[in-house]
Amino acid sequence: MGFGNAHQCFRDKDRDKKKHELKNLVCVIIDEISMVKADMLYMLNLKLQEIKDNKKPFGGVAIMAFGDIFQLKPVCGKYIFEEPSNRTFYPTFRLSNLWNMFSVVNLTTNHRQGASGEFAQLLNRARVLRQGEMSEEDIKTWESRVRPKGHPDLESASINIICKRKTAGRLNNSYLMKLKGEEIKIEAVTMMPTQKRYKPTLHKSGDGTIEKTNYMQELKLKVGAKVMLIKNVRTSDGLTNGQLGVLAGVIKDKKGGAQKLMVKFEKPEVGKSTRSEHPHLETEFPGATVIEKARQDFSLAKRSTAKATLIQFPIVLAHAVTVHKTQGMTIYKPLTANIDMMALFEPAQGFTGASRTQELKQLFIIDKFNPKKVYASPKALEEVEKMNAR
Repeated sequence: MGFGNAHQCFRDKDRDKKKHELKNLVCVIIDEISMVKADMLYMLNLKLQEIKDNKKPFGGVAIMAFGDIFQLKPVCGKYIFEEPSNRTFYPTFRLSNLWNMFSVVNLTTNHRQGASGEFAQLLNRARVLRQGEMSEEDIKTWESRVRPKGHPDLESASINIICKRKTAGRLNNSYLMKLKGEEIKIEAVTMMPTQKRYKPTLHKSGDGTIEKTNYMQELKLKVGAKVMLIKNVRTSDGLTNGQLGVLAGVIKDKKGGAQKLMVKFEKPEVGKSTRSEHPHLETEFPGATVIEKARQDFSLAKRSTAKATLIQFPIVLAHAVTVHKTQGMTIYKPLTANIDMMALFEPAQGFTGASRTQELKQLFIIDKFNPKKVYASPKALEEVEKMNAR
């Protein structure tokens, strides 16, 4: 599927190739459904109809969507259950709403906080909370996790959960400057077929990323720095978007540039198969997994079909990350996390950020707590009632 909200048909050659590749496709699984915009569902419907060469919903392919509507909404997009932005999808939405075709199954076992019943219940209440309706008892519980700026608990935390990309970028730069060792600078290679000297536009947040890709134009690292993977490199080996680790070393090319990064991930099983394929690196970088540069196409503007390409490591500094990047992440015991709840500006940010840890004692709130900042989306509350009725 292309960028934006417009459906683009396959070229004949590509259509024949996809039909052959996906001739046995019977099921598509969508994860983190709350962050999938409505238009994407209608584009997926048309793509599968094109591939399967029929007009059945989703081409007759089963769709399984997992996630929590009470978590974060799509970035610059409408909720999956809302009317799509693209007017060409309106007839389908109004006559046969694709979202309403799904059967609803509620999963009730909490695996992340399962061993911490009181914390799980606290989060459950925050998950469906209407703004300004938090109980006095819950306010006291959240306030017990507040630490003033400069407190040792905040200083020793493994990760900082921040709301805005610019703030996260500033904290990461400050963290890198304080870290001992030689700074490594890795410039992204960017290209565009129609421009010989193409220079990409950086994201408006000022965090140094290219357009909306999350890849750094200039990636600055040091050995020992906390990092995060931003791409599904090898899903079967756990090398997925959001995995946290530490930079263990850099393998350089003949010119002295960074050829490969060696990352020791927090979860020992992540990258296990990849490490077994590179036994010669185990002696020098024990427990570390090789990460190579990735190639990524990206669009240049909202309404433009023009595309460019970048080549860069799918790695960013992870001393501070945005709450959007944490969705789906688990911060395992005994690691701790700081969250800036005063900077929350959207529904579900408080619940999503706070629920990354397994226990309440792993979580610290920076400086102050405002109960009005933690609330669920009214739209999500209304939709879940409809889903449960179905």
